[in-house]
Amino acid sequence: MVMPGASVAREVSGIEKVACIDCHLREGKAFSESVHVSVDNLDCRTCHGGEKRYSVETGIVEQLRQVASRPADSGLGDDASRFDHGSAFRGKPTRRDIPQRCGTCHADVTAMNPYGLATDQLAQYRTSGHGRALYQRQDERVAVCTDCHGTHNVMKADDPASPVHAKNVPDTCGRCHEDASLMGPSQLSTRVVAEYRRSVHGQGLLEQGDVGMPHCATCHGSHAAVPPGYRDVGHVCGRCHQQEEQHFLASPHAKFSMFPRCVGCHTPEGNARDHWIRRVAASPEVIRETYARLLDVHPGTRIDDPKTQAAFEARREPPVQQYETICLRCHHPRVRSAHRAFFSELDAQAAQSGATLYQLVRQAELSYAAATERVERVGRGVLLVTDEALLAEEMRTKLVSLAPIQHALNEEKLTQAVEELNALAEQVHTSLDDKVRGLRWRYWALLPIWSCIAVFVTALWVKYKQLKHALVAEGTG
Repeated sequence: MVMPGASVAREVSGIEKVACIDCHLREGKAFSESVHVSVDNLDCRTCHGGEKRYSVETGIVEQLRQVASRPADSGLGDDASRFDHGSAFRGKPTRRDIPQRCGTCHADVTAMNPYGLATDQLAQYRTSGHGRALYQRQDERVAVCTDCHGTHNVMKADDPASPVHAKNVPDTCGRCHEDASLMGPSQLSTRVVAEYRRSVHGQGLLEQGDVGMPHCATCHGSHAAVPPGYRDVGHVCGRCHQQEEQHFLASPHAKFSMFPRCVGCHTPEGNARDHWIRRVAASPEVIRETYARLLDVHPGTRIDDPKTQAAFEARREPPVQQYETICLRCHHPRVRSAHRAFFSELDAQAAQSGATLYQLVRQAELSYAAATERVERVGRGVLLVTDEALLAEEMRTKLVSLAPIQHALNEEKLTQAVEELNALAEQVHTSLDDKVRGLRWRYWALLPIWSCIAVFVTALWVKYKQLKHALVAEGTG
């Protein structure tokens, strides 16, 4: 029957047995595209209650379908006609009830076991910043399950169309976290998603399509979303950058609980809440190509020439800040921090140490680039450079290992690693020098042979001319 006060006309022409989706066309279509449609015994009643089928007058069914077919934003939705769904109907859940409603299944071990899905999402959500705001502060503006996963058209996380697919997560989080009206009361930055998009991680995910890159949920958690504290940042980054964290924990900075860890050095200003993580390390291939372009402009350049070093740094992408500049963010007389009263005399030493580390790494990059580019160019000729190519590959491994070693801030350890790389470069150059020298000697050794051949060919030519002249003279005589 129709609820009192409904203004729709009644045209009774019979009774129909209808299910929810016979009237709620839009919701039914969305549910048919959902991952839930394949689950046994899961239908509208699971979340909303009610009956499986209703006996409804045919005319009213048509009117309900017309209402359901109107655009969702027409303003003529459910208010146009209301149907009595019976006492078992629970209706549309409030935002506060949604997590618990989803948790009816998703926190049930028996229900989730066949699909291999975790059952702690609801418990995690309650501990998250969103969950605490919803249940402790009664703030219903915070994200609930349907804001991220959708309502009736819930899709698998690995579906490219899903709002929680890796490539879509920044936009999904950004719907709230870029909204100043929503973030204002919480005093949270609305720049974080834009900063992420500019970061090395955001560019890798959104521009290069690398779904292995971290996104919002990778670092903050999905259902237990919470910003990591100062001391936790390194552990969050360390889940991927394990060697960097291992070396950092051996550094002097690891002793200070309020040190901003990774973001202190890898963001433009060292802001602990900055999500613009810049690329610092260049790939070995990019380093070699940079040096190759430098050689094309300045042939015969030497890596120990300061002008060469400056030109290489100017062309290197991405550009690298001087270490001493980063170190001075903290180790500077103008910086007023707790350590100032005790360790101010170490500031100059820290800046100098940073400069030394910087020069060691740049020297190693040039050494690698010069050796590997020479192997590449010599290999285009007649010489076989198989052994040298193997040494170059070993150099590549050494160069890549320098990135995590730097985090220990140990000059001795870094110097040793750079010296090992330089020793390999020296082997490459020595071996190539021997091969080039041997090739030149072979060319010189062939000179007498080619000279003899030239004399013999010349003598044959002279003899030929003489015989020809004699035959011509005899014929005319």
